[in-house]
Amino acid sequence: MSSSKCKDKTTLTNKQRQDIITYKSKYPNISNVELVDWIKKKFKLDVHSSTIGCLIKNKEDIESNPAAKRQRTVQHPELENTLLEWVLQNQERVILSDAILIEKAKTFAQMLEIPDLKFSQGWLYKFKKRYGLGRVKKHGEDASMDDAVVAAAIPKLKELLEEYDPKDIYNMDETGLEPDTT
Repeated sequence: MSSSKCKDKTTLTNKQRQDIITYKSKYPNISNVELVDWIKKKFKLDVHSSTIGCLIKNKEDIESNPAAKRQRTVQHPELENTLLEWVLQNQERVILSDAILIEKAKTFAQMLEIPDLKFSQGWLYKFKKRYGLGRVKKHGEDASMDDAVVAAAIPKLKELLEEYDPKDIYNMDETGLEPDTT
């Protein structure tokens, strides 16, 4: 929703809000009081006529997310956008743990001069859910690797590999010695 402070006494689902907006669009000359009566009959809910004004005012926000059950807003979108951008830039290079995400969020909050924020596990869960971020669990040998050590060794390894012809380079974890059975 937009930054306007329209507050519903009766909580409407986003589907109900969309139905009300559709009805108002279908009958543009209907008054808000008449629309309140229609809502009472259709949804068996008591809403104030000012609620209708808020719905109409925030029509684009409601219509932009038809799958939402409720229209919720993020308190600090600039912080979340900055953190999301950072995550997208860094997720391929380094494993981003929950602790790293929370620390980075705190850093960005300071940079954006947003005081007194608590970055709880609940906030982190909702942040990751909003943007479809998940946790990747590594298995096997990959899970036992120290990513910092690997990242530091890559430039040295590239330099070393330049001395060899590509046909002479092997991936040793896929190479094994087989006993001679002849």
